[in-house]
Amino acid sequence: MAESAESIEWGALIVLPSGANDVEIRGQRAAAVMAVENTNRALGLADAAKLVYRTVKVGPWTPDAIGDEWGTQYTWPDGYTEVKPASSRTYAEAQVRTCQSAATAVLVCRSVEYGDWWLAAP
Repeated sequence: MAESAESIEWGALIVLPSGANDVEIRGQRAAAVMAVENTNRALGLADAAKLVYRTVKVGPWTPDAIGDEWGTQYTWPDGYTEVKPASSRTYAEAQVRTCQSAATAVLVCRSVEYGDWWLAAP
């Protein structure tokens, strides 16, 4: 199974006139910059939205019963193994129960740690 990994997640921090805020998460820095620019332009304000980032640490897939993300691990007769992430534990369990291929399916999970959001230079 794969080792632990750390990555950067980008977003657009949007501060509403009421003072409430929300982060629109984007997959890449360029997409987050575009979201910031589009929001500021739409609201007619220069700083209603700001570019932010955080670290995300994901652990290895394991057959544990406790985790933050769920998936189905398929092991084929030739020894090849792959994990397909699932949207929920329920969905992953259903994939294990209904596996009709030559592979053996097992429920797996991994831990996910999200860091704090930090302002980034535009």
